[in-house]
Amino acid sequence: MSKIAKLRQMLMKEKRRAEGDAPPVVLIHGLSVPALVMEPLAFRLRRYGRRTHVIRFNTWTNDLPECALIVSRAVEELGLERFDAVCHSMGGIILRWAMNHCEMPRLRRAVMIGTPNSGSWLADHLDQKMGKAFPWVYGEAALQLRPSPRGIVHHAGLLKGAEVGVIAGGSGTPEGKRNWFGIEGDNDGVVAVEETILPGMRDFVLLNSNHSKLTFSSQTAHMANLFLDHGVFRPRPPKEKSNGHESDSED
Repeated sequence: MSKIAKLRQMLMKEKRRAEGDAPPVVLIHGLSVPALVMEPLAFRLRRYGRRTHVIRFNTWTNDLPECALIVSRAVEELGLERFDAVCHSMGGIILRWAMNHCEMPRLRRAVMIGTPNSGSWLADHLDQKMGKAFPWVYGEAALQLRPSPRGIVHHAGLLKGAEVGVIAGGSGTPEGKRNWFGIEGDNDGVVAVEETILPGMRDFVLLNSNHSKLTFSSQTAHMANLFLDHGVFRPRPPKEKSNGHESDSED
């Protein structure tokens, strides 16, 4: 990072602290992982001046609606009037469920990272391959991630009234990242890029990353911070006025 970029980051951080207008960021993790996996991302967001709260729950012992209820109660305990959210994988489905089926404060902006918003083909595939062992290994929540009508993702609802940005992992090629499951099309090794699309989303970006590494990537944190700031991943530069005419400036 250049000295100018570091200075801009520092000034933006101080600006947020002074204004206090950016709501806290709630981070929601995905399936079969501890909340600890979100801490590197939370750390990077704090360096950008964000106030962060990592929500903890257990996807092995709680199904998807129960995880959403835990998230709802945790947010209630924080006493937030409004918040932003950054979610990884199933965490995005949990947020959708919580916002539509639980008591939640107003959501301003949400960043979904590798979230199978239309359901997970891989969950359906592993269920058929593993049978009764699948929910025993991954929990009931994994079964609920299957596409309609076998899962419940389609009942989670949309994030109406909030600005949503989707970050997908992949290679930018039809083959996608190397995976052992036969996922078709571009994918991050776990979730297909097309599965991450959410109706009504405001912006989308594809990062060259596999599923598990997305939350540890500085690029992911950078993109998430941009969206939380501007509601888009690639904000346009400010317009400069010259001789009474406006023109786009280039940095």
